Amino acid sequence: MIIIYSKNKNYIAQQILKTLKKHYISNKKKKEIKYKYFNIKLTYIYSNILFMLISFFMFFWIIKQFYLIKFIY
Repeated sequence: MIIIYSKNKNYIAQQILKTLKKHYISNKKKKEIKYKYFNIKLTYIYSNILFMLISFFMFFWIIKQFYLIKFIY
């Protein structure tokens, strides 16, 4: 009875370790996916900000050119 119990105990411990390992690996993958998504989101936001700044710069540069032409002639 004791031998069977100890073998069973070992088996239970192995099963617990397997499930913990699976859970840890799945959590790790979820974190990686979250981080990748967050990274993509950040790059998307940065690209939008950059596009906005460039468009503002071009817009004000064109306005400046028109004003310069106005003052020259």
